[in-house]
Amino acid sequence: MSEHPKSAVSIGSGLAGAGAMVFLMALGIAKGWDSLAMIFIVMGGTAFASALWDVCVDKVHRRPSTGMDWSVQHPWSDISHVVAVKLLGLLATFALIAFGYGMLHTYQDDSFKLYVATLKIAAPLVLLVSPFYVVVVTRHMIEPKDKLWHFGRFVLGKRNGVDLDKVKDHLLGWCVKAFFLAFLFSIVPFTFNSAMAFSTEHLFSGLIPFFATLVFLLFFLDICFGTFGYVMTFRPLDSHIRTTNPYHSAWVFALICYPPFSVIKDEGFLNYHVGGENWKYWLADAPVALIIWGIAMTVLTGLYAASTVIFGIRFSNLTNRGIITVGPYRYFKHPAYLSKNIYWWFAAMPFLTTADDPMVSVRNSVLLLMVNGVYYMRAKTEEKHLMADVDYQIYSAWIAENGVLPRLKKRFFGGMSGAMTARGSEGEQSR
Repeated sequence: MSEHPKSAVSIGSGLAGAGAMVFLMALGIAKGWDSLAMIFIVMGGTAFASALWDVCVDKVHRRPSTGMDWSVQHPWSDISHVVAVKLLGLLATFALIAFGYGMLHTYQDDSFKLYVATLKIAAPLVLLVSPFYVVVVTRHMIEPKDKLWHFGRFVLGKRNGVDLDKVKDHLLGWCVKAFFLAFLFSIVPFTFNSAMAFSTEHLFSGLIPFFATLVFLLFFLDICFGTFGYVMTFRPLDSHIRTTNPYHSAWVFALICYPPFSVIKDEGFLNYHVGGENWKYWLADAPVALIIWGIAMTVLTGLYAASTVIFGIRFSNLTNRGIITVGPYRYFKHPAYLSKNIYWWFAAMPFLTTADDPMVSVRNSVLLLMVNGVYYMRAKTEEKHLMADVDYQIYSAWIAENGVLPRLKKRFFGGMSGAMTARGSEGEQSR
């Protein structure tokens, strides 16, 4: 068995954050904190705990992959013009995002009110702190002229020395952050309130409330880490975006999993819930089957949440922020996609229907298979992007030999190819 490849993050980072989250939620419940304040405290405390582990234990700020050397201190006279161009580029980036949010009707919806209100409060603070951050980072960078500098030069209308590929990568990276941060932030209150809606009395009042509570709590854990992951893209923490997926197909298959482009939700043409009921309906009078089903769904949701938690502060779709090889990724290449897609079969049970027409169940099952196909293509387009990273090439070769699904395939099918193994270092999820 070959040596296990290195990981961009240790297990401790995610566990530290998860521990902080559980502690803060328990403290908030005991103290009777307001739910809105509790959301920000829990998310902030979770992110801080993960980042603290990264710095104090893993010493991520000293890694060569940060592109920084703290022993290097460029004189101000050498970097002042670089800093000025970067700040211009950053200001232009913020302006483009604000323009997009203002022009698109989607972000005028009530579900984004909290997000927009938070941005209005945070924006002045970000504008105030950004110059200090850019100065400090630039002064210690081995190569100060990064993607932000190239974009700043582009904004100035300068073409000399500008790498357009870096300009494109900069813009795509911020598009990823602006889109997914807004989406996740918009569903945080609903997920949090759903998880908190069950009191201890409800938790132990029956099998369905019990398993539903566990699943909601795990989903909130996933969404919490996913949300602040898009905020914590800092080079000194080695959590910056190395590259953004440049392939159009990757963006198509990713975006159709999320509103307003979703083809999976109730309004989408791959809606597999028509004329059917979920697991709660079909198993309500079958306690043994309900226990087996509930345990399976909880385990699948736990694997899905762990696949996000293990990233610590580094979760992000359509980007490479370092290759993860520990936790669920030690056993599966795409554990989040694998668990999520199997979970949908358990939760929706599309093979059963309350409609008179039996073809409804056939149709729903076919549609869910098509949804599974979408995630298969997401996995493949992610791999296409990540294979440009030598660390991922090493990991891909290792998991092909040591992963659970490849080993099962070799054992039962003699190494025949075909089955989907499962996830890379890009953030994979569709909620």
